[in-house]
Amino acid sequence: MITVEHRGYKIVFNEHADEWSCPEVNHFSSPSLLKVRAKIDSMLLSVRKKIAVKCFEIGSSHNSRWAQEKIEATIVEYEKQEIVRKYGSQETISINHLVASVAQRPGSSKASRRTAKLSELMSDTPEAHAAHDAFLVLLEEERAAARRTEAAFKAIPRVTVEDIAELHKIAKKGDDD
Repeated sequence: MITVEHRGYKIVFNEHADEWSCPEVNHFSSPSLLKVRAKIDSMLLSVRKKIAVKCFEIGSSHNSRWAQEKIEATIVEYEKQEIVRKYGSQETISINHLVASVAQRPGSSKASRRTAKLSELMSDTPEAHAAHDAFLVLLEEERAAARRTEAAFKAIPRVTVEDIAELHKIAKKGDDD
């Protein structure tokens, strides 16, 4: 008896019937291993569509464009866990959970799938939306303060050539030689 595994499902080859079957998927069988695998993929796709989670892509930085735009998305699959280690060490710094996110992003006319970290996605709950609204208010305050800071810095009087006229005069005499 030959057995293989596909996406965690056991597929068995029945030599007498000359076919592959997967007891866990309604005892589906076929002479083609590819067809059994395709049936498993189709079943899993159907299940994932039913349990997909609505969310919003907001990026990983408060300065990212997505953080402000809040792109509607759907988590369609958990892909894997990624352990981030300190450079040159086995010390774990963090763990990223990677998922497949489907969204229609700016600049695109249709939805596309991309791998995203859970930390880049916002829940579709009233609390999350309220927190995002509060973030946007603070972000605008931060930007306004940055503009005022820049303007204040530019308003600081600078040394002019007139302030160093004597030094400038000496230097010009040296250029005449």
